[in-house]
Amino acid sequence: MNMWFATCPKGLEALLAEELAALGAAKTRETVAGVYAEGDLAFAYRACLWSRLANRLLMPLEKFAVDSADDLYRGASAIPWERPDAR
Repeated sequence: MNMWFATCPKGLEALLAEELAALGAAKTRETVAGVYAEGDLAFAYRACLWSRLANRLLMPLEKFAVDSADDLYRGASAIPWERPDAR
């Protein structure tokens, strides 16, 4: 299972969470202007194709602390971009 983040206009988070659950998300968690959803790749394809509320569906690759531009550069550089299956 992957974690996905679906963006939406503010105020529509609850509706988007319901929609994503109906599309097969195992779990959802609302936040400002979006919803985190857990699901497989087939769920992501369904959400991209059928969601009427999500603006984008994003797959977080890494999580790291960022206090400066250098931190962001180091964190992004550490991601194995040449090997998408290496996560």
